[in-house]
Parts: sequence; structure tokens; C-alpha cells
Amino acid sequence: MFPARIGLFTLLMLTSLSSELFCQPDSLLLGNDTINNATKIENESYKSPIDEIITYPAKDSTIYDIASQTVHMYKGAKVTYGDISLEADYISYNFSKMEVTAYGLPDTNGTVLGKPLFKQGSQAFNSDTIRYNFTTEKGLIKKVVTNDGESYVHSEVSKKQADGDIHNYGGMYTTCNNEKPHYHFRFNKMIVKPNDKIVTGPVYMKIGQVPLPLGLPFGFFPNTTKQKAGILIPGYGQSQSLGFFLINGGYYLPIGEYMDTKLTGDIYSRGSWGLRSITNYTRRYKYNGNLDVSFNSILNGDRDLLGFTKSQNFFVKWAHRQDSKARPGVTFSGSVNAGTRNNFRNNLNSSQNDFISNQFASNVSYSKRWTNSQLNISGSHSQNTSTGNVSISLPQVGFNLNRFFLPLSFLRSSSAGAKKWYETIGVTYNSQFQNQLNTNDTLISMDNLSELSRQIVNGVRHNINANTSIKAGYVSITPSFRLTELWHFAQQEQFLVNDTTLVTDTLGGFFATRNYSMSANMTTKIYGMFNFKGDGLKAIRHVMTPSLGFSYSPEFDYRQELELNGEQMDYNPFVVSSYNQSAFGNEAASLNFNLQNNIEGKIKSRRDTSGSGMKKVKFIENLNVSTAYNLVADSLNLSRIRLTARTTPFKNSTIQYSSLYDPYQVDDQGRNINKFRWNGSGPILRALQHNVAFSTRLSGGKGERKKPIEEEAESTFASTEEIERIDNSSNQYVDFNTPWNLNLSYTLSLNNSFRVVGDDLRDTTITQQGILFNGDIRLFKKWKIGVNSGYDLSMQDWTATTVSLYWDLHCWEFQANVIPIGVRKSFNLRIGVKASVLQDLKLQRRGTFGDGQPLFQ
Repeated sequence: MFPARIGLFTLLMLTSLSSELFCQPDSLLLGNDTINNATKIENESYKSPIDEIITYPAKDSTIYDIASQTVHMYKGAKVTYGDISLEADYISYNFSKMEVTAYGLPDTNGTVLGKPLFKQGSQAFNSDTIRYNFTTEKGLIKKVVTNDGESYVHSEVSKKQADGDIHNYGGMYTTCNNEKPHYHFRFNKMIVKPNDKIVTGPVYMKIGQVPLPLGLPFGFFPNTTKQKAGILIPGYGQSQSLGFFLINGGYYLPIGEYMDTKLTGDIYSRGSWGLRSITNYTRRYKYNGNLDVSFNSILNGDRDLLGFTKSQNFFVKWAHRQDSKARPGVTFSGSVNAGTRNNFRNNLNSSQNDFISNQFASNVSYSKRWTNSQLNISGSHSQNTSTGNVSISLPQVGFNLNRFFLPLSFLRSSSAGAKKWYETIGVTYNSQFQNQLNTNDTLISMDNLSELSRQIVNGVRHNINANTSIKAGYVSITPSFRLTELWHFAQQEQFLVNDTTLVTDTLGGFFATRNYSMSANMTTKIYGMFNFKGDGLKAIRHVMTPSLGFSYSPEFDYRQELELNGEQMDYNPFVVSSYNQSAFGNEAASLNFNLQNNIEGKIKSRRDTSGSGMKKVKFIENLNVSTAYNLVADSLNLSRIRLTARTTPFKNSTIQYSSLYDPYQVDDQGRNINKFRWNGSGPILRALQHNVAFSTRLSGGKGERKKPIEEEAESTFASTEEIERIDNSSNQYVDFNTPWNLNLSYTLSLNNSFRVVGDDLRDTTITQQGILFNGDIRLFKKWKIGVNSGYDLSMQDWTATTVSLYWDLHCWEFQANVIPIGVRKSFNLRIGVKASVLQDLKLQRRGTFGDGQPLFQ
């Protein structure tokens, strides 16, 4: 492709004349030939249309032929003007004919090197010979390879017309950047309209040198970086329950410069269908997001037989992200995942993660920050697809006041010296209004809005916190006080009618409840160091962080009393409030104990050849023991004892452990009694549960070295926006740098409980354990196979499993995703061109397979 704006050589001619090049003595004629490394032409006295400096260096020489009015440049010649550049081993310009010629030169072996390379912006092409006349504005190029975006056009002869169109004879179109493309469309004649389209005569496809029986009377290819509307070719396949199908076919529609949308549909031979709209939008340095709305009607079974079912489902996914630099102090974000519970039951057009998930959550929030405060307005939603329970909070309005210190400096007798403890008392305040609806998804409909509106509850919560920190030698003391007040806008009232019928009514109004709590904690650190002789372990350091605290909360009682059938009963009047906490709370005064341990060691480093290097290792990162004692409880004062531990035995490996112990004895029904176990027989503590989790990440092989971030700042293969998109969704791309990797996790859970069998009380243990793993391996240079699965050792069954294969075929790619077991047994095979301009040049097969049905038919 020969760019229309090839006026570089006209500018070169004007500048050369204006700078009186032909009036300068030729250094070759004077006998002192020199290498002209770079010639810059500037002339302030001459007002030419040139607004930038032209440079035309040559590695060998630059010769000015005055007689023929021609300038010749040899070996590594390069002419640059603005974003236009031309490189070749030979470039000449004839001023009398106003014609430029560029071609390569043979080396000593006869191989032609330095063939012309033209670049202008994102466009570039290689050729054997370039000739261009500025008078006729026509050019002739032989054996040219033009690159424009993802497209490559190879032509034997190209001729540029005065209107900018380029006529090509004998060549091929491809998206493969190899000198000999792996595939191409062969043509005899082609017209290229820059930044618009490419139109050919009769065209056929070849894979390598093998022609395929795929021919068309003409070819039409996009040739623009701008978005264009067009048809999306559907995928096809067969399902056992839904029949033959076409899915994801539709129309692509760009909407302005920053938004596009895909409207697609699915149709099945047994009557099912679906519609979907996917919209993406982005404004660099401001925001980006996507909206995915789908609706489907699924028919299972035969209409005339028992067991026939019909379900209609919809789902909305919306994600919005604001750039942190767009509006300092203001943040808006959105994440919506809501719809019917059976929306992802169709495994032909849903992901494995969506299928196995039974929880969907949404959150849309806006926040405004000031110097000392912050306002938050949000809405949230949570949904359980197993039970159908839905919770919607809309709106939620919160206001936070940043920490400020009480003005108590007047209590000081002298202004000199450090601050007193009362001057460091900090106060924070936050309040939140919440409007909430808790219901079931079967009740959500337009016809039921009046009933749903009566289920909405709301309220306001205020919190005031005050705390300080006091240093007393090696001990830190942190007292705190918390006051909570709840505002309710409705109250439930229960009363009797005719002394027999209980009636419940809801009264509107303003009602307030409040409670408070206070606490104080003391903590310190105790260090222990143990040194060893020898060449291995040199030292062990043990750090203990004991903490002793006291907390107090008074009794509160907001229950209402009612006499029914001669018996006194009470009820909570604030069950109709969004903050419907218990109406009654016992007084609590507890001593809290916590002991945290950290054990590290120093060993001799094997990598240090000097023999004096040391390496720090972590034996136990955290070993924590905690319990509490309620001073005012009438029985069972001591809380259960919790033990947690965490360590990293190897790189990328973690072991976590937790357990819970009961210090009290039990009766013949398995209920705790107010007697410690150490006062009876058996162990002093009874283990209630043990949990162990191990995870590790393994990788190996000799992969290619990844460049540091600073080396990847400038890329010739992708724009800044494309690199950011890859970084934000790296899991969607295949990394061939690591030959293999494996993520492995193991969990073990032991839960003890008493079970009454006849007259016997049996202590039973329920064991649950499982293994999860995912990883991939590079079979060959461009082959990777991956597995995501797990095994439930207790149930002796496999978890959701996916096997994937990716084959990088340079300009093509092959993908296979198979779910071999479970109710979603299915496959998705696809081979297609990588380039987005030919994304519909693909062969795809989807389908399901069950018992007795093979993967391929």
C-alpha cells in the first residue's frame, strides 16, 4: 500500500533548492570523500511549506549529481520527515522529473539487501522497488508487502492513482506476518482504498501452498482502524436435550467513539431461544465498564409428554470502574450480578464458575471525601440460588467523621513537655441509613409490588467511638468507649381481641434505642534469643505478644410483654426495623486473653560463597491462643479456647491450622454443665474441631526470561490501552514463558459432636477432606494443556472438572474446552484466525455428551 501523503520527497526537493545544495562544491570532486552520517536542512530565510526538519542520513555516502539534478544515497539510507520515513540501501531523487526511486542492493553473494521499507504512522510496507512521480501523483511499486494494522497485502505490482487508490496486480491478502504466510487469499486484481476497504476480483483461499475448494467471485476486507458495524457469525452444535443449535450469532454495532455493543441470539431446534446484549465502554483516564443483559426461554422435553418443562430466565451483569485520577475525592463504582436462579443451567452458553456458584452479589457505590469527613451512598443486593432468598438494600447512606482529638489541653498545669494521655483521646463518628427488603425470588414480580413494598424495613444507626493509647513502660494500654443509637421508623404491636385472638399491627413513628460498651487492652512484647554453634542453625528468635483485655456491656431490655391464656409472654417490637437486633441483652463483663507467638531462625546461606552470609527462615509465622472469662455470668464463665497457627515451610507454600476446645463437662444429653473437665476424668480439654489447610504453587522448566517492567514500557506489538487490558485480565491469555505450573490445595476438617444412640452418649467425629488443583503444562513449543479439578476424599467423588487445550498456530489458534464429568458434560472446539478483522474465519463445534454418547460423532 502506497500512502497518499508521500510528499516527503517534494519537501526534500524544495528544501534542497532553498538551501542551495547545488551551489556547494562536491566533496567527491575535491578528492576528500567523506561519509555523510546525517544531513539536516534548515533555512530560516526561505518560507517553504515545510514545518519540520528533514533528515536523510546514509551509512555509506550521499552524492549530489548537478548535471542530472539527482541526489543519490547509498547503504542504510533513510529519509525522515515527521511521522514519515523511507529506508533502503539506495534512494535517488530526480528534481527535473520530480521522481523518486528506491530499491535494495546486492551483496558480494548476489543477495539483495536493504529493500525499501516505508512507514507512516501505523502503516508500513516492504517492496523490491519504489517509483513515484510527484507531477502525476502516481507511483509504481514492485513486489510490495503492505502492513496496515492486522492486515498484510502482498502484490507483484502496485500502482498508486492520483485519487489515492492503489491498484494491485497478482498478490495475496493475509493477517500472517511471515514472509511466506501460513494462509492467504489469492487474487489477480485488487483495489485498496486507504483507511476504508480492500476489494478484489475472484479470490480463493490457500493454506500454505495448498489451495482449498473455497472460492468467491470477489473479496471484501475491512481496512480501517475505526470500528465498523457488521454481522456476527454464529457457532453451531448439538445438545441432547435442546437439539441442534446456532448460538452467539447477531450484529456488532459501534456507538460513537467510546462505546460498542453486540446483539446476539441463540436458537435451538426443539424450541428454546435466547437473546443477549453486551455493551463495552471506555474513556481513558476517566472510566470503563461493560453491561451484559441476557434473556432465554428454555424448553426441556416433549410438549406432549410428561416431564415437559418451560423456564424463562434473565440476568444482568454490569461492571463500572472509575480511574482514580479522574475526579480526586469522588469515587463511583458498580458491580451488578442479578437475575433468575436457573439462568446458568444451560451449559452451552454459560461458564463453569457461573454454573457452580450459588451466590450472586451486587454493589453500586458513590463516595465523596472532604478533609475531615466522607459521604457514602450505595445500593447492594445478595441472592442465594439454592434457597431463592434475596436481600436488597437500596439506598444505603453513610456519613463518617474522621478522627479528631478532644480539646482537653486546658487540664494541663504546664504547656511544656509531651502530650498527656487525655490529650490523645480520639473520637470518630459514623451514621448509616438503610432501606432493606428481604424476600424470595419467587415473589418478585410487577404484579406483587404492593406486597413487596410492605416488606421494606428501614432505620438509622449512629456510632460514636472514643479511644486513646497510653504507654506505661513496656506495656501499651488502649482504653475505648462505644455508644450506639438506633432509630426505628416503625414498631410492631401485638394485642388480644376478645381475649383470645392475637393480632399483630405495625405502627409508624420515631423510636430510639441505645446501648454502650467499653473496653481496655494491655499488650507488650517479650523477646527470646537462642544462639547455636555449628555450620547449620545459628540462632532462633521467639517473640511473644501477650494481650490482656477487659470489656463491659450493660444489660438492655426493650421487649414488650403480653398475657395470653394466663401466661406471660414477650416479643420484640423492632422486628420491622432494618436494625432488628435482639430486644434483650445480658450484662457482660469479660476478661479477654490472647497470646501470639512468632518463631524465626537464622541459618547459614548456601548461596553465599564467602561463608559469612546468613538467611532468615520462618518456622512459625503466627501461633495464637485466645479465650475469655465472663465475670458476671451465672455459669459457664470460661469461653471456648481457640488455637490458630500459620507457617510457610517452603517458597509459595502455606500451612494453616485452627482448632477449638471446650473446657466443660457434658451431661447425658451432650449439653455443657458448669464443671471443668480437669475436675473429672479424661483429657482436660475436649477438641470440638480441627481444620488444616495446605496450599502450594509449583512451577518449573526453563522458560524465557521476562523483561522488567521498565523494558516493556514501549512496545511495538501493542498499544498502551491493549497492554493495560491484558494486565487487567491476564487470566484470559496464555503464558508460554512458564513450561508448567501447578496450584495445589488440601483441606481437612474434623468436627466432634455428641450423639445420643439409645441410652448411650457417643462422641462422633465427622471428617471432611478434599484436594483442589489446577495447572497447565507446555507439551510442545506452542501447545499448552490445562486442568482445573479436585477430589472430595470424604464423598470419594470428583469436583467440577475442566480440561483445556490451547495450540498457538502463529496466525491461527486452536482451543478445546471439555467438561468430561458431571451434569455439564460438554465440549467446545474452535480453530480460527487470531486477527480481529477476520474473527469470523473459524470452525467451531459445541455439544453435550452423556452416557453412551461419544465426544465426536
